[in-house]
Amino acid sequence: MIMESTTNLDFKKTRAMNWLVAIILLIGFSLLALKASSAIGLLFFGLVMLVFIVPFVISAIVLSDDDFYLFGASLTLSATKRDFLRKVAWYGNWVIFVFSVLGIVMSLVTQQSMVIISFLIYAFPSLINLIAFKKLRNSLLK
Repeated sequence: MIMESTTNLDFKKTRAMNWLVAIILLIGFSLLALKASSAIGLLFFGLVMLVFIVPFVISAIVLSDDDFYLFGASLTLSATKRDFLRKVAWYGNWVIFVFSVLGIVMSLVTQQSMVIISFLIYAFPSLINLIAFKKLRNSLLK
């Protein structure tokens, strides 16, 4: 028996983008963590790393109607947990998007045009996630 998804939307490309961004950020943060000179600095750096990576990972998980696979084990999210994680991902992506836009504005004000590229790396995936969550919410409300 084939189970149909609850929505007609397919977010495969968005989920793949989220996993790619999360992996790239994890590699970059890991390489920078090697330069940490103290344990407190490393803990603070790890917290900052989680703030930037977790919204992309959660977005990749909740944009799927299927089960989530963690190291080959199938994990099923209940509807309430999935709704809660959608809210967490929604607000996390908003935070990243707002700080990215603020960074773009500040770099334009200070006339540092090349810095905009680094902020766009965070702004575009967050904006794409916000659009996908809006489409998903609209399809679930119908």
